[in-house]
Amino acid sequence: MSSIPSSFEVGQVAVEVLDGERTIAGRPWGKADGPELEATATIARVATPDGFVGFIALQRWPDGETDLRLTDSVGEAGEYGRLHQAGALAVKRDVGRLVAMLKALKYGPKGYAQLANVEWADLDGLAGRDARQLLTELGARSCADYGDLWDTSAQYRRRPGIEVSTEEPSALFAAFVLTRVVPLMRRYGKPGVEAVE
Repeated sequence: MSSIPSSFEVGQVAVEVLDGERTIAGRPWGKADGPELEATATIARVATPDGFVGFIALQRWPDGETDLRLTDSVGEAGEYGRLHQAGALAVKRDVGRLVAMLKALKYGPKGYAQLANVEWADLDGLAGRDARQLLTELGARSCADYGDLWDTSAQYRRRPGIEVSTEEPSALFAAFVLTRVVPLMRRYGKPGVEAVE
């Protein structure tokens, strides 16, 4: 039996990983056209202190693609609607493991959030504590340079990365919340603005 809690908090965002798997129809991340496929999904409910409630799904597609993204929300999504356009987390899947490179949504000069390169220190600031320790406590096998976890080009090698077991993805949900939901909640990148303390 897993010692990882199914409910936890990341940067003031409540996360509850729901029991069981579900089937979701759609298309893998990055594929805008073609027939819909059915993915096997693990779902988590997220709730922010400013009232957003959403559902994120770790979707495993029949062609081997895997992604983690917002699939639904309760009520008006507001700023969190940006998760639909720019919030997907591409996940590499191998025997027994899931690996992802971590970027964070960050507001830029055009006034909306886009995925931006970050360092572990940036993620520590978003988490309000040591991000690697938080993710490890939630079951991450490794929090390291992405290139140490997955064969990649020099361009991506030194970016933050996470590896989790396919059987225990809680830390991957935590990484999504830390790099997508928390930055939107805090208006990360907007000068002089931090919406939630």
